[in-house]
Amino acid sequence: MAATNFEIGATILQVKPPVEIGDDEAGPASVKTKAEVMQFLKESFAYMHKAVASINDKNQVEPINSPWGQNKVTRLGLATLIVGHCFDHYGQMVVYLRHNGIIPPASR
Repeated sequence: MAATNFEIGATILQVKPPVEIGDDEAGPASVKTKAEVMQFLKESFAYMHKAVASINDKNQVEPINSPWGQNKVTRLGLATLIVGHCFDHYGQMVVYLRHNGIIPPASR
């Protein structure tokens, strides 16, 4: 999720991602510990907030190159996409926790 935040944020800003997103959007190989993963994730959300804040009336529906091929996308579309992407991963975590007998904090 963090690598995708950086990838989509960079596309919205029309710059190269500020970090190595790794193969298959797995993130940099150097991020290994829980503390490193959490820091990478927090930084990715801060970057995504910066990118979304750059969207305005003039550029929100301007066609830009997709980060995944030769299609065109819009900044507004990418901002909408990332919300769903994060909830998808949240849902996966909830299922994983429940399958392992753990009640997610938000469900307590």
